[in-house]
Amino acid sequence: MTSLLGDDAMRAVPYRFVATLAEEYGAIQCCWRESERSFTGFVAEVWFAKPMGDFAQRWASVIGYQIRTRCASEGPGAYVMSIPVALG
Repeated sequence: MTSLLGDDAMRAVPYRFVATLAEEYGAIQCCWRESERSFTGFVAEVWFAKPMGDFAQRWASVIGYQIRTRCASEGPGAYVMSIPVALG
């Protein structure tokens, strides 16, 4: 993992906060899943119809971890990003 702020600066935000903001940015769907690759153990999967670099950059500055957008061949949208989140 590459942190923008250093390893100790990575922060998890609550899933509900990510889901609410994703909706404001026009996300098609947002759900959470377990992830062995995430430093929190969970990610929010956020699906968009088009690339949303502004959304990804905003989260990168909030959590201190670069967010990548992937093209999806299946799923509710054409583009998806995984954002480390905390549940609860």
